[in-house]
Amino acid sequence: KLKKKLVMLSLFCLTAWLFSAAKSASADIFFQLSNESGKTFKEIWVGPSSNRKWLPRDRFENNDGTPLRLRSGYHMNLWPNMVGRQDIRYWDIRVITTDGRKHEWHDIDMYNVNQVKIDRSYTAHYSR
Repeated sequence: KLKKKLVMLSLFCLTAWLFSAAKSASADIFFQLSNESGKTFKEIWVGPSSNRKWLPRDRFENNDGTPLRLRSGYHMNLWPNMVGRQDIRYWDIRVITTDGRKHEWHDIDMYNVNQVKIDRSYTAHYSR
């Protein structure tokens, strides 16, 4: 009986540890966005896939409140606004180019993606 109880306790502890590790990993979500589109991204948005609307807090801004821009041929590291969103795994990305066109990519598993590269056809390439 004691051995069975120890095994059960060990399994419980392992499960709790795995759950807390997954939660803490989500709090550290960041990725590198590479712009190879040929156009400047004049706005960059990253929000949870579960949201139906883009929220103001999903837009990346400079310190003066202007939208963060990313020229073609460059990349930057981005950290989505995680406040109250620590358990969210799937995220969407939206960019608006200098010609006013919106491009979106949905349901990106940010637990398994560290790099997002946007090519000239606005196809997103994901990698770790």
